Amino acid sequence: MEEISESNSSSLFPLSSSDPGIQRETIIAERNDGDELELLEKYPIDAQRVSALLADSLALESTLANHHMLPTVEETQLRKDAFSVLRDIILGASERKSPVLSDVPLEVVPIGSYALGVWTSTSDINCLCVGSISSKTFFSLAGQRIRRAESLGVRLLRKVEANTGTMYELRVNDIRMNLQYCPAARILER
Repeated sequence: MEEISESNSSSLFPLSSSDPGIQRETIIAERNDGDELELLEKYPIDAQRVSALLADSLALESTLANHHMLPTVEETQLRKDAFSVLRDIILGASERKSPVLSDVPLEVVPIGSYALGVWTSTSDINCLCVGSISSKTFFSLAGQRIRRAESLGVRLLRKVEANTGTMYELRVNDIRMNLQYCPAARILER
């Protein structure tokens, strides 16, 4: 156990533990602000040593998978397919007869937990479309495309108007998705 000296501005307050094999301790930083100290005393930090089994990343992954905390191969493929369907619809690849949007440079990218690879089975897929047209024009044209793509398993649930901008909430083959737009022609030029 690492010892904390008087000079490093922390105090160590041992707590009792029902499990003698686990040494528990609470570290409360000495602060000039009484409110922060009071908050730390009310909600102490409970440091515990990690089991040797969880220190191994493969064992950790196996444990999470056994408890259904990681997406399955099927769930991963469903999300990849749903993203591809939405991207194709927005870019006009699903409907070559009417290339209204495909003539406009657009890029559709996943953002958030899906893009970072930290999504769960209950997560939605957040998507951002970057283009050179106005938001109003984009959502009007994209809405038409999405409504025409119902036969592909795409359903527009609602249009959300928020302070941060407009967003479509969708379902693509039973996967929840959000679509946002950013008019940024210079980004596309790069």
